[in-house]
Amino acid sequence: MRIKRCPIVFNNVISTKSICKENEWPSIAKELRNAVILNGLYGTGPIIYQVEKVNDTIEEAEYTFYLPVNEPIQMSENDKYTFYETFRIEDGLTFRHADLDENIEDAYELLRMAAKDNQLELTDPFYNIYLDVYGEGIIDIFAPIKKRRFGVINPQDHIRYKNVISRKYRFHYRKMDEVMKDFINDVAQQKASIRGPLFYSINNVPLDEVISGEFFLPIREDSIDLLEDQFFHSYFSIENMASVTIHNRFEKNTQVAYALLLEFLEQNKMEQSTPFFHVISGDETLQYMNVKVGYLTK
Repeated sequence: MRIKRCPIVFNNVISTKSICKENEWPSIAKELRNAVILNGLYGTGPIIYQVEKVNDTIEEAEYTFYLPVNEPIQMSENDKYTFYETFRIEDGLTFRHADLDENIEDAYELLRMAAKDNQLELTDPFYNIYLDVYGEGIIDIFAPIKKRRFGVINPQDHIRYKNVISRKYRFHYRKMDEVMKDFINDVAQQKASIRGPLFYSINNVPLDEVISGEFFLPIREDSIDLLEDQFFHSYFSIENMASVTIHNRFEKNTQVAYALLLEFLEQNKMEQSTPFFHVISGDETLQYMNVKVGYLTK
């Protein structure tokens, strides 16, 4: 199972905390299920648990357990159980830890590395969703992503690609997706092998909602028969760039990214030397965009 990005949502969830030995948590989880049954309810989903405050010396930790049940309940205030009508975490990375004989910390580290590679910040402790599959246990790990609109500004970024096809367009901003598809489809029809991310520059201030832009796509071929309005760059390189990463709501947050980058340049006595470039990265489950701008030191 590859790492995926998704929310988790469960309804009517009962939760409890317990400090126990690291090999005793299944018994505590079973006690929670039994308590639910004794009160005329039944579980409708997997046991979910978190582990924190680990004491390796005595092999003990604090566990928080969650169990979805079949209906909402009225629960008076107490120091043992908590009820959530809806238990929801909007954004996170998931990975299936299928072999429980392997160290789960290795799976945690894999998620942390994926987050770092995609400029995301995770929130500890992770959620372990225990599934019973044909009598065997597996754990789906859910690592919550810390909410933020942008990554930190990187003042030492660049753009460096070989064998880049580009084309200039002038279009209404609402036709951005249409223009992207047109550009990519033409490159594909030319039998070029795409080897890098699509990126584009905005070369004007679109006060009339009309953008003058240039789209770029790295390919594997060292040469190719170009269409009349295309350009070929054996090397496309811009050094000394500041960048920020956007993870969602791209249309709205791009404007904020521009403002952050311009403010950063001004505060650091830098002068903008290029238009804004937008590098589209990720995949279907984890998309993001790097907004970059070149600068000169004043």
